[in-house]
Amino acid sequence: GQLMMMEEKVHFVAPESRFHPAFWESLYENVLGKYRVVDMSYIAKEGDSNALTKCISRIQSKIMPVITVPISCSAGETDRSGSEFFEFTGSSFDSMKIDGNNFFHTGHLYLTNTIEEFRDLDKQALLEAVGIENIRNNIINKNAISSPNVLLSFVLLVFADLKQYRFTYWFGVPAILPNMPFLYAQPNRHESTGTESLKHKLMLLKEMVRDRDRMASLEVSEQQSLEDKDHKEWVETESAPIGDMVEVDNLGRRMVLQIYQHLRKALSDAALCSKMQCVFALRSDVDDECSTECIAETGVMSLEDAWPVRHHRSIYIVCFDRASAQSAFGWPVRNLLAMLAIHAGEQKDNVRIIGLRGKLARKIARAFADPAESGPLLTDPWTDEFILSEDESIVASVNINGSSFPANMDASAVQPRLRVVGWETNERMKPGPRVADLSGVLSSELLSSQAVDLNLRLMKWRMWPDLDLERLGKTRVLLLGAGTLGCAVARTLLGWGVRLLTLLDGGSVSFSNPSRQSLFEFADCERREKKAVAAANALKRIYPGMQASAVVMNIPMPGHPQDENTLRSALLKLETLIAESDVVFTLTDSREARWLPTVLCAAHNKQLINAALGFDSYLVMHHGRPSPAAPPVGCYFCSDVVAAGNSQRDRSLDQQCTVTRPGLAFTAAALATELMVALLNSSGEEEMPHQIRGSFRDFSQIKLQSPPFSHCTACSLAVVDRFRPELSDEASRVALLRQVCEDPVTLESLSGLQTLLAAVDLDLCVESDDEF
Repeated sequence: GQLMMMEEKVHFVAPESRFHPAFWESLYENVLGKYRVVDMSYIAKEGDSNALTKCISRIQSKIMPVITVPISCSAGETDRSGSEFFEFTGSSFDSMKIDGNNFFHTGHLYLTNTIEEFRDLDKQALLEAVGIENIRNNIINKNAISSPNVLLSFVLLVFADLKQYRFTYWFGVPAILPNMPFLYAQPNRHESTGTESLKHKLMLLKEMVRDRDRMASLEVSEQQSLEDKDHKEWVETESAPIGDMVEVDNLGRRMVLQIYQHLRKALSDAALCSKMQCVFALRSDVDDECSTECIAETGVMSLEDAWPVRHHRSIYIVCFDRASAQSAFGWPVRNLLAMLAIHAGEQKDNVRIIGLRGKLARKIARAFADPAESGPLLTDPWTDEFILSEDESIVASVNINGSSFPANMDASAVQPRLRVVGWETNERMKPGPRVADLSGVLSSELLSSQAVDLNLRLMKWRMWPDLDLERLGKTRVLLLGAGTLGCAVARTLLGWGVRLLTLLDGGSVSFSNPSRQSLFEFADCERREKKAVAAANALKRIYPGMQASAVVMNIPMPGHPQDENTLRSALLKLETLIAESDVVFTLTDSREARWLPTVLCAAHNKQLINAALGFDSYLVMHHGRPSPAAPPVGCYFCSDVVAAGNSQRDRSLDQQCTVTRPGLAFTAAALATELMVALLNSSGEEEMPHQIRGSFRDFSQIKLQSPPFSHCTACSLAVVDRFRPELSDEASRVALLRQVCEDPVTLESLSGLQTLLAAVDLDLCVESDDEF
């Protein structure tokens, strides 16, 4: 009797993932800035895939981002096992670039907030839910026929430990299992002609041959072989009598050449390139009975066009296959066979599958994914020898007769439960998650940059979703004074993400400074380092990404005469610095040093924040309108009835130095910085404090509002207009400044304060005070 051949199962190479560090960097940024807190807890509570299926769309549409992987992303690399790789890069989150491109696989990223949620999540139920939603439904409604790339939708489950830069993840590509395994086709005794070499096995496409007529004469066979040596060979077969030869046609070589010539044509034609799919069909010339009414005359066609005659033995379904294992198809073929089996109906027949492999196939797939790479590829000479040497495609005939699926397979069906596989194995080759630890890969500068802003970005998750961190990072801040207050404000601004900072101070670090001024140390005192320079360098040592610059100069002050050239240089420099800044802090020791910055900030319409210290009291206030809707407020000098003068004259040492309680500066600096952040993030509708006054004597604090004073020596229009560059020339501004520095009373006359005081009966004011 005839020996029956054992049925051989079709094997598939499971996909593996590769992640570039740039992918995890992008994920880090997206988790902090976009995804934030996600709610996956109800998934863990659900017990079966049916319930998961109902909520999977809501998860994807409301919370989870779509990430993409190009079909050519593995760049042709495979490991020794022949696995195919899904390679994730920093651009995997760019969904815009795949619009209309069929050579990208898409999937969904699922995030958990804690490692416990990741561990407790029902992974199999999640995979089944994704398989039903993304795979089965697209097969049932036949979307996968026109867009076969949806058959490789993937899932990536991740817990991101943002503090340790560790990402625990599990990657999977859901594949629907049939009730019985797919089998290679058995020899068919009723098939009079065909590819006998293709039966019951997987083989290289270019080695596939088909039998021709048996020849009785070796001489005739030799003559015929010489005539058609390119596509015909003469071989001795096991089934032929001894001495007989069989003419064979190298059909596979012709099919390889036909496929690649069509792909080359598609690459050079933008219209064809846009329509190209990762799965298509090829019509071979296996016989002369093929109906041209059913099958297009061209050799290569879309899967959609070939679908009505997909079981015809002249039709081969071609799929880009990144795996390299010689005994198995890549993972893309698995769901493709499932789709063919589900739609087989009563027809029980074989389908012929070609896995397109080799260096040239991988280059072509990359070119379809990124048309920019097609240029160099098209310049290569595509000779027959070149194509065949670069091709490693495989082919097999698969019997779907025993690969049945449940009869009730409409999209609304939830029973019976489908079996889905596809989770990647870990490094020990067992089912389980993997870990990507970037702490040893990323540069120290990058780690520092991300860690510095971590606290701020976490605020946006729940506490302050509308916090504008981008605006804070771009805000240009000028600190006038780099002493006790200046150092404390600079450190607090660093914590708030301010990166553009200029410090102005004319003094040097003394031995009494480091104990109270947090940016200085003993070495700065020994070198007599300038305060602005030492503070800027300290900030950059704390955080290398800080763009801190130093300006060494003294601010012109009323009552402090200087020569005209020095005043001109100082005035022009200060005007430039204020015009280029968004927010200005005045943090000087003396009152009179605040006068010129107050005038210039009003002239240039800049937000000004003052912080001043007494022995046990502090004042924090702002001047300038944060929005047009905000009411005008007074400046630092609006409550004075005399012009600022030389406060250092005729003073003892304890009066010349700023003698304050050590904790006072940190409190005032914190309030000043927080006030700036609140103003920058204000919509203009909420009420902002104008002044914050506090005392450590009784630990009290009050908020005050005061309107502008029309005769103020600093912010009144009579004074401010004289310092507006568009209303007053440089010489006039310098002349007025010199006059004020020599005689501060000039300001009282210019602002109209003298006239106002002359009209006031001070005796009545005193009597009124006594009565009150």
